[in-house]
Order: sequence, then C-alpha cells, then structure tokens
Amino acid sequence: QARVLATIGVTRGLGDHNLKVHDSNIYIKPFLSCCPEVKAYPLAQCEHGADDVLVMGTDGLWDVLSNQEVAEAVTCFLANCDPDDQHRHVHSSHGYTASSQA
Repeated sequence: QARVLATIGVTRGLGDHNLKVHDSNIYIKPFLSCCPEVKAYPLAQCEHGADDVLVMGTDGLWDVLSNQEVAEAVTCFLANCDPDDQHRHVHSSHGYTASSQA
C-alpha cells in the first residue's frame, strides 16, 4: 500500500526517472526524491533536561502528525514512565507506535 501515486513502491522508484503514473502522462519523478532533507542541531550549544528528546522521523511521521502532536505524545508517555527506567525514551517510540495502530 505504500506506493507513490498508487503506482510504484517508494524504494523501487528511486532510479525510475521516466516512470509515469499508470494510465496517465504524469511523471513520478517530481513526487519522489532520494535526496534527504538534513538539518544540523548543535546539541552542545543548548541546555537539555533529563526528559528532553530529539525526535527524528521520516515524512511518514510528519505527514500525519504536527510537531505539537508529537511533543504531546512523547510528553504524555514519559509522564507515565518510571523516571529511573533507562530505556523509557526508547519505550516511548514503541509505545506510541503500538497505540497509534490500535
């Protein structure tokens, strides 16, 4: 089901520059790129608290949730975790994934 314009799987389409949407004259290339958007965040130049997190996600996350929604989900999950659990941040990503599929 993860297909660009209901035609081609994303990973299969990176090299198909002349591919068109099925039964059309629309080229897929403008909708698919192998060039990532990269942003640098200077960790050492900022103060961080024990429960501050950096969320890295693909367009699959950011297409469906806003920054605020992601922040609220992580904050809510961490509020219900044992603060001594060294894996609480990892569990937050797994917990949200599981709950979002319900």
